Amino acid sequence: MTAQAIGSMLAMLLIGQATHIRHRGMLVYLTSILSSMGVVGLGIFSVPLAAILIGVFMGFSGGLADTWWPVLLQEYVPADKLGRVSSIDQIGEALLWPLSFVLVGKLSDTLGPAWIFIVAGLFSAFLRIWALSVKDIRDLD
Repeated sequence: MTAQAIGSMLAMLLIGQATHIRHRGMLVYLTSILSSMGVVGLGIFSVPLAAILIGVFMGFSGGLADTWWPVLLQEYVPADKLGRVSSIDQIGEALLWPLSFVLVGKLSDTLGPAWIFIVAGLFSAFLRIWALSVKDIRDLD
């Protein structure tokens, strides 16, 4: 977790220096895909140094996405609807977390943790790639 925090701070320092970033919709999803691939890497590499480096990588790419997404919401959602849109965004996440823990806990006993990291990372990347099939997401600037 410390490595992810370091990566996230590095990402935020980088974003803070940028004056105008184009194609943020694509970038949010591409950096999320990279973070998902980091989860796959955690399932493949069991060496502690590799886990630390992957953690920094995941924190960096996740930090970029986690910074750009709320900014995009604030820019594109009318102010009178922002609270509702943000709530729906967060409730979806809040509902999925406990379900994923139950599912992953049961599957981990059967498949083992390494396979869970690999499958979960690939599934997460697939969902984000699928989201990029929506033209409006790709065109967010």
